[in-house]
Amino acid sequence: MFELDSHFLVVDDSDAVRSLVKQQLLGMGFKNVLEAENGKAGLEKLDSLSKIGISIHLLIVDWNMPEMNGIDLLLSLKNNEKYKNIPFLMITSESETEKVIKAIVLGVSDFIVKPFDENTLSEKMTAIWKRAHQKA
Repeated sequence: MFELDSHFLVVDDSDAVRSLVKQQLLGMGFKNVLEAENGKAGLEKLDSLSKIGISIHLLIVDWNMPEMNGIDLLLSLKNNEKYKNIPFLMITSESETEKVIKAIVLGVSDFIVKPFDENTLSEKMTAIWKRAHQKA
């Protein structure tokens, strides 16, 4: 699984969802949970962290957000050599098959459908970590 000192970036326009995910991660023992309120702010946060040598080990991103949604953030990251390999966990209320397939084709690592609990988050994180390390 991810190391306890791994860095996570939670990107969601809902303060409540960001807080929930952050509390769940802290409850799992992780210490470095950062937040952004939309995809644009998430990308800016990634850039500023990169400049000071901090790498994000997992992005947990909402699909529907103002300014830059989760799919646009995913596309931006996949087209950036520096960020294209960061695992990307999409949190969504979207369950339409076409949309899920589109996100998978574009490179999302996994999905969590709202509402969710800490066990679901942990299971998805474990699955992402295992797949990432099978490729390595």
